[in-house]
Amino acid sequence: MEVVGEYEYSTKDLIGHGAFAVVFKGRHRQKPGLTVAIKSITKKNIAKSQNLLSKEIKILKGEVRQRFSSVWQEM
Repeated sequence: MEVVGEYEYSTKDLIGHGAFAVVFKGRHRQKPGLTVAIKSITKKNIAKSQNLLSKEIKILKGEVRQRFSSVWQEM
């Protein structure tokens, strides 16, 4: 299991991938019933896609209010 803050995921639980990131199914470590999507971005791709990533975070934060419980960001 990979650990990111309060969340964990297995690289075997791939949801999908895009131009600069891979998305995995994960869960909250203290609340195992809470399923989350974790987007993993390599350091080399962050520089290339900083603008796109900022836009995506803004969009996802807007979606949170409508559909999701939270969007968490760690850089």
